[in-house]
Order: sequence, then C-alpha cells, then structure tokens
Amino acid sequence: MKIRILLALLITVTTFWTKVTAQTAATNVAVKEKTVLLINAHLTYSGLSEGKLNEAFYNRAKEFFIAQNFKVLETKIEVGYDVEDEVEKHMQADIIVLQTPVNWENTPWIYKK
Repeated sequence: MKIRILLALLITVTTFWTKVTAQTAATNVAVKEKTVLLINAHLTYSGLSEGKLNEAFYNRAKEFFIAQNFKVLETKIEVGYDVEDEVEKHMQADIIVLQTPVNWENTPWIYKK
C-alpha cells in the first residue's frame, strides 16, 4: 500500500513539475508583433461623396490596432500607391482591412486595377 501511495505521489509531482516547466518556457518565448494593413479605397467626389464616414471608420480601426500593439501599415488609394510596395505590404500583413464605400457594394475600380 505504501508503494502505491509513493508511486501516486511521484506521478503527481512529476506531472505538476512538467506543467510548471512548460508554462515557464512558453512565457519566455518572444511573441511576434502582429501586422495589420489598412487600406482606404474611397475616392472623393466633391459635393457627392466626401468620404467622411470611410475616413472615420479607417481612423477608428487604426486607433484600435495601435492600442492592441499591432504594427500598422497604411494605404490610401486616392493618394496613390506603388504596386511593388503594396505587394510587400500584403506579404507582411497578418490582417488586411479594406475600407470601401458601403453603398457601392463592391470595391472601387482604382483598387481593383
């Protein structure tokens, strides 16, 4: 009976020690910084569509991801972009957020090209 108790105690201590060691090792591993690519695909049409709502959504997303310690990459289609740079940004990003005009129900041509 004593051998069974000692064996059960040994198994319990070993199991506990293994869990503690695994948790300690997991906390010492460097956490990779997440990267998000924010794309504002709105085009301004004076007097018709100024893009204020899209800009507000875009800015709110940027604030959120910065607060969560994400590395934020940005593209504003209307300002212009380089295709090679955009491909690189897409490859770096863990998350891609595409903000487009809601009522268009599709992405603008300038984004698709």
